[in-house]
Amino acid sequence: MKIALCLHGCFNSSTDATSKGEEGFKYIKKHIIDNVWMSPNGLWLRINRSLRAWDVDVYIHSWEPHLNSRLKELYSPVLIKTEPQIDFSPKCKELGVDSLINPPRRPDTVLSHFYSIEESFKLLYSTDNKYDVVIKSRFDLGQINRAGSTTHVGCINFNTENDLTRINMAYWDDHWMIPEGPPDAWFYGDHKTMNPFSSIYQNIIANLSNDTYIEDVSSRLGRDNLTNASVLYKQFFIDYNLWENRLALPCQLN
Repeated sequence: MKIALCLHGCFNSSTDATSKGEEGFKYIKKHIIDNVWMSPNGLWLRINRSLRAWDVDVYIHSWEPHLNSRLKELYSPVLIKTEPQIDFSPKCKELGVDSLINPPRRPDTVLSHFYSIEESFKLLYSTDNKYDVVIKSRFDLGQINRAGSTTHVGCINFNTENDLTRINMAYWDDHWMIPEGPPDAWFYGDHKTMNPFSSIYQNIIANLSNDTYIEDVSSRLGRDNLTNASVLYKQFFIDYNLWENRLALPCQLN
């Protein structure tokens, strides 16, 4: 079984001072790199990492060129792209979302988030490598809001016995999941299912330019939620016929 891990964004959280990329690496190593399910001879077993160093390939897009060497040291990525942070404020102005009154997150940071995801996935899908599982993750996986959360949606529930033709995601109560969308720390599925992430930024830009999307969100949730990342993720999954068949997995502190 071959696994691809796409990491994106900034190493440390900008909103939670306790959510660090170094701790995220330890978490990722424990729960993904050193802890994947294998199926030799049809039997599901856990195998020591030293016996299968080829199983997990990492692809990285980072906004922090000064961390390039450290990221290579930690993850030995197949491909990595680091670049200075792009200012997405002009794009927000072009889309008319620069004047939202009280958005959940600044619109420019939301565009930065989706752009970085797309770039990490474009690296993966630019190769001829094929994977049984593809994971989208932030660098500080398992860390953000770790102390105060009651849902622990930042902690991954990773099991390759799940149906990988469906988008595997963290479970949120329907009170949040249905009107808005999913938590966004991680998603995974098979190679084909995860392919749309290689154009997720373009999808988000298209929806923010789409009158139907704008009218729907504005009427249901208020205009300030146009750039709500969860809302944009949900529309992205709807657009690729992945939402209704999603696999929402309960999370626990791990």
